[in-house]
Amino acid sequence: MGISTVVFDERVAPADGEVWDWIRAQREAAPVGAWQRPETSLGILNSWFREMRESFPLIQDADPDDLHGTEYCFYQNFVEVVFAGPVGEEGVITAWKLAYKHGLRILVGDELLPRVPSEGEKRIHISVLDGSKTRAEATGRRNACIAILDPAFAPAGDAKQWVLDQLDVEAGSDDPSIVGSDRLKRWKDEFRALDLSHIPRETKFFREFILLRIRPKDLNTVIPELIELGKRLRVGLALFENL
Repeated sequence: MGISTVVFDERVAPADGEVWDWIRAQREAAPVGAWQRPETSLGILNSWFREMRESFPLIQDADPDDLHGTEYCFYQNFVEVVFAGPVGEEGVITAWKLAYKHGLRILVGDELLPRVPSEGEKRIHISVLDGSKTRAEATGRRNACIAILDPAFAPAGDAKQWVLDQLDVEAGSDDPSIVGSDRLKRWKDEFRALDLSHIPRETKFFREFILLRIRPKDLNTVIPELIELGKRLRVGLALFENL
């Protein structure tokens, strides 16, 4: 599974700590396709990326067998990064040290790392890397993930494991055009038309499925809508916690 990280310019981020709400708003306001261009990110973020890519190049520039090939999504005031799982810790530490050098902050999953990185080996607990949910639960930042599945691709027997296997090789995108299933494209359009704009959520698109991340407390509101939509369009659902 990929390790998701956000490097951001805290000078323009909200001071009250609601960074994820700010990130989601910035994503929605960004011009279509701008996330693919490094120059979309301004100033020190671009300087950070130029150094970062020396060790973790853009995935399209890397050898297909090189796990250091990395997916980047560029926004004006932050960069989203997804490191391949086997090099996730190395990627996070590299990104963290360069973030400190350039006066930036870094989120790993839902955790804001300290401004000053650990010297040498990683000396602090990072939930996404260390596998424990303790910190996420303590801060109330747990999430629920629902995978929307086209049965033409996902196996009927073990859909959850299939999703996890896909996450090992594909990081997902904010760009819905990468979806390769007409059924999932119809689901995307009809889900967008539902009256759920008041529910904070994050959507990641993959070629053969869609991943929707919401707060657990919103499950009772969202799940009935998803079940009804799923029945009508004949798509499957798989529920995960803190994926």
